[in-house]
Amino acid sequence: MAACSVIHRPTVRTYTPRMEARARLSAVVAGSLLALAAAGAIGHFAFADTNLSGKHGVTSATSNVAATVGVNTSCEQTAQSQVQIDICTERVATEAQGVLNAALAKERAHIRPALVNASERRWIVYRNVECRAEASPNQGGSIQPTIYGSCVIALTEARIVTVRATTHYATL
Repeated sequence: MAACSVIHRPTVRTYTPRMEARARLSAVVAGSLLALAAAGAIGHFAFADTNLSGKHGVTSATSNVAATVGVNTSCEQTAQSQVQIDICTERVATEAQGVLNAALAKERAHIRPALVNASERRWIVYRNVECRAEASPNQGGSIQPTIYGSCVIALTEARIVTVRATTHYATL
């Protein structure tokens, strides 16, 4: 599984085929949520009103999702070294986890907390294994933590969207 480098704003990102497939899936999810929002089914996903300035996802296909879930990735604009990129990735992953925790707290109010907790534990195992697999071709390289962290961010953002949609439908 070869990786290719793509210049993305001032930083260089490395995308694997697995990341590209996830980006396509995220675009489909974002498009579906946009259609539901336009139909008034899930009004709190206001894609059209989102200001994307300073916020973007791992790829342009997920930028609407990143902005919608409220994860600010503006530190990517100023990172000048691999260490700064790694610090930024860790900061964004931590922020995304905080947003996810808040969404899960709302979900627990509408769905049995034991089910939500069991689901989250299993999702964390999936996320960690998936991201280790995605970063494994770069094991020992300086880019490995960035690829792992970008994967964690992308999967966490997708999980936030899923949890919010589940909570929305549970309240209907």
